[in-house]
Amino acid sequence: MKHPSAITLNKPALALALLLCAVCAVTAQNDAQKSTILKITIEIHNNGIFDRSYYIVYYKDTKPDDVPQEVYDALWEIQKEIIDNFTYDYDVYYGRKQPLHLATKEAYYKHGKGVCEGYADFFILLAREKGLLENLYKVSGNRSGGGGHAWLEYRTAENTYIIDPTWSDDTGYKGLNTRQKFRESPAYGKTAFFITYEEDKSIFSEQGYDHSSYTRGKTETPLWDKEEGTP
Repeated sequence: MKHPSAITLNKPALALALLLCAVCAVTAQNDAQKSTILKITIEIHNNGIFDRSYYIVYYKDTKPDDVPQEVYDALWEIQKEIIDNFTYDYDVYYGRKQPLHLATKEAYYKHGKGVCEGYADFFILLAREKGLLENLYKVSGNRSGGGGHAWLEYRTAENTYIIDPTWSDDTGYKGLNTRQKFRESPAYGKTAFFITYEEDKSIFSEQGYDHSSYTRGKTETPLWDKEEGTP
């Protein structure tokens, strides 16, 4: 005796049902592989009181399909190492002092601060030490409205990805404990880590400019020998 809820399918109907299941499974798999821009809200507290203002932070926490897992993981360790041990130097940014030329890993750890050029060069130094310069480029330029910036790109045959330890750090987050809340959030270090230039526009849209804005005097320096595939 059949259960009242049982449904009998003829062969064509069964084949169609199986096909639909297969399509759904492929679609779900493809959706899972797609990059997703995530969002968190960080409240701003001053003297322990929420002042009704907040930061909306967009970030990406997905490894691109065309980047090897071991490379992604190793470069993430470098990104995190830098933002855990380096901070933005506003005295240099505002011209109150000259930047120091830091040439060694020990010097970066000891001094512990700099502007975007220092963040990028610190990343390059650690990547070179670990043999991870392949496919990496250093990029810099100026905006027409003023201000320059330096960051890195990782390029594959299919895509160009931004890696920017400066814009992934807690630079600019104001308010008591706000920076700590950002550091404890899943967005820490991921606001500009293996993002495409299209994703970059979404993530940094609210600040009014993104990495594509730095077109004046733009330079792109390969950090590896493209012929030999070695640093």
